Amino acid sequence: MCNNVLLNKFHVDSIDQIGLSGIILSHAHMDHYGNLLDFPASLPVFVGPGTMDWVGGGEDAAKRGEKGLMTFPTSFLEGRAFIEMQNIAESDVDDRIKSRIRDAKVGPFERVWDWFGDGSHCHGHMVLCAKTTSSPSPTYVLLTGDAAHQQALYHPLPPPLQLNAESLSTPAAAEHNERQPYASESDRRATPGFFDRGSGAAVTERAIAHDSASCMQVLFPRNKAMRTLAALSRLEACADVMVVLAHEIEFADAVGLRVNGWWDVGYKEAKIERGRQARERLAAL
Repeated sequence: MCNNVLLNKFHVDSIDQIGLSGIILSHAHMDHYGNLLDFPASLPVFVGPGTMDWVGGGEDAAKRGEKGLMTFPTSFLEGRAFIEMQNIAESDVDDRIKSRIRDAKVGPFERVWDWFGDGSHCHGHMVLCAKTTSSPSPTYVLLTGDAAHQQALYHPLPPPLQLNAESLSTPAAAEHNERQPYASESDRRATPGFFDRGSGAAVTERAIAHDSASCMQVLFPRNKAMRTLAALSRLEACADVMVVLAHEIEFADAVGLRVNGWWDVGYKEAKIERGRQARERLAAL
């Protein structure tokens, strides 16, 4: 499946002709890793911290009663380099890849590398912020994996956030597009309304009870999951950022596989409109 999709997209006869330098897995759940056997074993696979200890020897090891993740094929591990993001500098990967990794901060996310963001769904879960256009003003897509499972968890935006009122790019780019530059002091925002409609307290300033909401982020504290949802809402408020969940059916309906140029053709607004019914059902609960 992965093979056929890529061959058709790039109009080539083999994966080798595409010129890939590696594969990034958001996390090691079966509905996210596809079929790694479609790709040359020479391509390194980049995963989040803690992934390899969790995966262990994969399915075959688990069947023998040894350390291994039953849902991760052992064949994926054979003859292929898996590199956790924090180990790239010491790995044998190309220096061009190493040069991309640096400490940074993006919007409300305090700990970010070019390819890394804290996850809260399973061991090694990552979020990827990809620049989709460079000029005349940069735009970005935040590929969030399973940081949330439904659009209604981060949209509509809780007050005082306003959709498309700010720009994550430089102040000059924000002024060019008649937007307010991203303001870090505004990161002190309310918890997404679905979880606590009656509170205006900043999510960063109060504890969130463990039993206050149902949560699929079972391996980490729920308050961390709630803060992640708030961060998604914060970036969704930026006009030059489109948040995309792996299971966001509204995005698939609105966009398909092509994401470059999303700002010009209105993909962000289209997927929000397609999520309206789900949000209305949740609001009625």
